[in-house]
Amino acid sequence: MNEVIVMHQKTLHFEQIYKESYPAISRYVVCHCKNIEDVKDILQEIYLHVYQHILKGKEVNKEYVFGIAKNKVKDYYRFSYKYKIISIHPGIDEFCYYKSKTDAENLLTPC
Repeated sequence: MNEVIVMHQKTLHFEQIYKESYPAISRYVVCHCKNIEDVKDILQEIYLHVYQHILKGKEVNKEYVFGIAKNKVKDYYRFSYKYKIISIHPGIDEFCYYKSKTDAENLLTPC
């Protein structure tokens, strides 16, 4: 029974952090990302990280959430510049991440 109470307290703490930080964090991410789908993904990653941190029993505040947001936005740009979306089958809407078109072409075997 005690575990249920502790879990409830952690959930309430997460909800409080979420309510306090979401408007500012979402503005920050929207201002730094081009695509709304990427914004949604980054926000999800941020708050998943926060929730996992709270479940471990660690203290979380608004500044900590901002630090996570900054790092997730940096990760987004690092990934988007490092990898480009390249179609491995021309004319088909299936995409894979490769460092260059040559890498993608090397994976294709002759039919």
